[in-house]
Amino acid sequence: MNINMLARQPIYNQNNQLFAFELLYRGDDSQNAGVTDDFKATSELLANLCMNSLDEEISANRPIFINVDLEFLTSESFFSTPPPNLVFEILETVEISERSINCIRKLKQRGFTFALDDFELAGQHSKLFPYISYLKIDVQAESLDDIEHYLKNLNGHNFSLLAEKVEDKESFDRCLQMGFELFQGYYLERPKVITGNKVTANKQVALQLISELSREDISNDEIAELIATDPRLTFKLLKIINCPLYPFKREIENIHEAVVMLGVDIIKQWAKILTLVSESEQPVELFRTLLVRAKTCELYGKSVKVANAKDCFTIGLFSGLDAALNLKLDNILKEIRLASHIKTALQDNNYSEQNVLLLVKDYEKNLALKPALPQQKQQALTQHYWQAVKWTDEIMTLIT
Repeated sequence: MNINMLARQPIYNQNNQLFAFELLYRGDDSQNAGVTDDFKATSELLANLCMNSLDEEISANRPIFINVDLEFLTSESFFSTPPPNLVFEILETVEISERSINCIRKLKQRGFTFALDDFELAGQHSKLFPYISYLKIDVQAESLDDIEHYLKNLNGHNFSLLAEKVEDKESFDRCLQMGFELFQGYYLERPKVITGNKVTANKQVALQLISELSREDISNDEIAELIATDPRLTFKLLKIINCPLYPFKREIENIHEAVVMLGVDIIKQWAKILTLVSESEQPVELFRTLLVRAKTCELYGKSVKVANAKDCFTIGLFSGLDAALNLKLDNILKEIRLASHIKTALQDNNYSEQNVLLLVKDYEKNLALKPALPQQKQQALTQHYWQAVKWTDEIMTLIT
């Protein structure tokens, strides 16, 4: 189930062209009731932005503005290096003191970019002017006449003026005359709530492991080391390798040996399967369907010699990533490193003899195929499907 992750409000320039977005904290009401302090709101917003699966791309390669308080700026959770295209809005709740000024000055010297949020004309926050790139003035909290008078008496500065809470065309035109360069408010566009799915720590680890295992340049040693970091995965993989499916003369005792004996592709294939099964919250029978599909894709792809036939198993298996992890497939594909032809195959909805995944999915639904497929290939697909069913029956007890 999708939940509210954050809200996004655009910031426009004088020509009504999109310049940036401000991200606003929007917790899921059922899970985040009572989250009011700025530090926690900022932390959760960043977690939702970086660690969860969102339903759409956030920044469109534009700057992103987020609110921060002094506790966040001085905490260990703050960024160790300046993140590109991220502007930190210093909240009006930040008390002006020697400590806060020194903190912001040092961060500015290190390359961080700051905006001053909800600036009050009569306040003390003007002491931060040397360290900011944007000054945000709430045109609802201050009269336009007072703002104009203040700006006329403002000496030279190196920041851009941003008018926020611009509610109508009259305010927009007046701010434009006063020299504002950037604009934000309901007159231009209301905040848009961005929904998504929570990605648990386990799912995040699973996605990272799948991503690494999907690298085309990964070495034998790297595969063995990756698998060895997860004792459950190591145990189950060795259990499968020593089952009757692979009748070696002696027991395989470690992953390094397994990679040598079975080859990189087979080990990667099993590791992906076991990782998905371990971290999925879905009924295990979902994986019966996916394994039949993946094996059918593999057998049929090799028999008709489609391009990149060696990847057909992965394509079939990953076609169910969204169901297995309860995340949108497009969002998952942004998180894991896959060869471009695999991503294309997973997203291609054009029916053709080369589109093995669609052929197999069509066969699953109807146990028959479109007449356009030659009879010989239809027969081959039927044969491979039932081979895959038998293969899956043999291994289901091993992977759960």
